[in-house]
Amino acid sequence: MRLRRIRVFSLDAKAGGYVYSDYRGTAEQEDGDEADKSGRRRRCLGSVRLMTRGEVRAAPGDYVSLYADEAPDKGRDFYVTAVKDNRRGNLPHWRLLVGRRGLG
Repeated sequence: MRLRRIRVFSLDAKAGGYVYSDYRGTAEQEDGDEADKSGRRRRCLGSVRLMTRGEVRAAPGDYVSLYADEAPDKGRDFYVTAVKDNRRGNLPHWRLLVGRRGLG
């Protein structure tokens, strides 16, 4: 398992912009098509694991990036849909389920 830097962007309403936190973790992406009632549609999902026993600043609606930008690139970065606390066992981590905006 190769760890990389993962940047999580959260909207800060008071500051009027995004703040970010950096973590070490893994990222997996699953691109492709899937069938639905109207035919086929693009699917772009992923899973990010933040390898820490501590608390993380991540919530549904945040953005995840593999780049060190100062603000999220909403056309490139992933949108957090769920946050799972998996801080147990031999590999404690937070799991973020992610997708792309405007797809699906």
